[in-house]
Amino acid sequence: MRAKFDKALAELVFRGEHDHSIYQVAAPLLTSATGWRYAAIGRLDDNGKRVEVLAAADGGKMQQTWSYDLADTPCAHVYESDIFDPYWFVGSGLIEKYPNDKALLEGEFVAYRGELFFDDRGQPAGHVFCMHDAEMSDDDETRWFFRMLTQRIGAEFNRMNSELALRVQGERSERATQAGRVGVWEWDLETDQVYFAPNLEKMLGCNDGEHIKHIDQWIKRVDPEFGQPMLDAAQAFREQRRTGEMVAEYRTTLEDGTVRWFEARSHSIGGENGQPLKLIGTDTDITERKQAEDRLLDALKQVEKANAAKSDFLANTSHELRTPLNSIIGFSDMLLGETFGALGSEQNKEYIEIINKSGKHLHSVIGDILDLAKVESGEVDISEEAIDIRDLIIDAHDIVSDQAAKKSIRLPIDHQPAIPLLMGDKLKILQVLLNLLGNAIKFTRDGGTVSTSAFVNNDGFFVIAVEDSGIGIAKTDIATILEPFSQAGHAYTRSSDGTGLGLAIVKSFMELHGGTLQLESQLGAGTKVNACFPAHRIIAMCAASNI
Repeated sequence: MRAKFDKALAELVFRGEHDHSIYQVAAPLLTSATGWRYAAIGRLDDNGKRVEVLAAADGGKMQQTWSYDLADTPCAHVYESDIFDPYWFVGSGLIEKYPNDKALLEGEFVAYRGELFFDDRGQPAGHVFCMHDAEMSDDDETRWFFRMLTQRIGAEFNRMNSELALRVQGERSERATQAGRVGVWEWDLETDQVYFAPNLEKMLGCNDGEHIKHIDQWIKRVDPEFGQPMLDAAQAFREQRRTGEMVAEYRTTLEDGTVRWFEARSHSIGGENGQPLKLIGTDTDITERKQAEDRLLDALKQVEKANAAKSDFLANTSHELRTPLNSIIGFSDMLLGETFGALGSEQNKEYIEIINKSGKHLHSVIGDILDLAKVESGEVDISEEAIDIRDLIIDAHDIVSDQAAKKSIRLPIDHQPAIPLLMGDKLKILQVLLNLLGNAIKFTRDGGTVSTSAFVNNDGFFVIAVEDSGIGIAKTDIATILEPFSQAGHAYTRSSDGTGLGLAIVKSFMELHGGTLQLESQLGAGTKVNACFPAHRIIAMCAASNI
């Protein structure tokens, strides 16, 4: 008997390696070797409530596969077995124990033998079972053979599931790489033999049946200026002068003239002695990204060209306007001073004052436009010198004091005990201060406060801050108020007749110094503007003094 079982197991191993499925081999082999009439192999579904029969044999003949509910069947008892001894045997009286099992009734089965097999996580995956229409005994040799066969089927079940999972994963990876236009490659640094994934070969222009097997074949496909740098990088890895990840871009021109760009990412794999043996990596088709970058670069060039033309136009126009304006302002000044005699009526004098005021305002606007045009055209340079900001703040306050006095606005000054000297353009920083103070006074109600402070913040920036108790700026306007010709909200528009160039000029002058302009405001609660100069412009500390 044992020799017959050994032969059957050997046949199962041999035939299982060559046939499509070991299950179709095992089921009839189990009936012929044990003498039991019926044998089947079942797989438990994911819910653990139904069994799918993978193969079944009755009297040595294969049966159609089927599925059944596990409840109220002898198979259910097998799944309730101890996992350390998942075997169950009933020699007789099977129909009486399971009167609702139609398969038992139809086959008139009275004996049952079953055992679980497990998946690679140790969970019940299925079972092998035999049934017979006569009473049977559970002898040791038959039990041994049955359990050995079950273990063999369990191993095959896990092998096929692993292969299926790997195949599914491989197919997913292949779909992902194709969708993302990514291909993998390997480069043997000792032989210069390479492997390129089929989809990557196709992206590089290979025809059907054409493969890239040597690095020289890849070099011939890329544009000339990109091949040698890759060879140099590989040599650096060989000589261990380079480690870690390598990222490079290269271009190839296909036979039809199509230009493709790729981004190559790779790292080395070393042997036991640390000597690099291979480069492995991926190539991603970045043609669309490069084309988008080229379009963006062209657009930026067009914008720069348009800005330059605009700046030239503004500069030329401003110069042309200044000459007649100087005449208007000069002659109206003479008329107001009654240099050549009285104006006569008060109405004449009022009109001349309006002409004079409007001319001076327009002259100031044109000056702002010209300053901004010069900055945007790159014609403005900064004259570097060491500046004591405390003195500059005092000068700025003296200039705007009359403007503040007319509205009874207080102008307090605050500073740290010791203020660094700042390297910068004194006149431009003074203009920054005057513009910030002028704006703050203009938009602060009578009796308000405009304070100025200077300090080095926690990030090491030199900050000049101007804070007012004015009307504030809406959050929706903060993002645009630093742009040229922008005025914040209706309140600003009603209370001022400016062009909105002041803050844009301040921002431009700060950028010339490598600095930034930060604006904090709340509508109805005032505004704070921080002019932040980079730390490298701080050159020394000077003693504290009252200012």
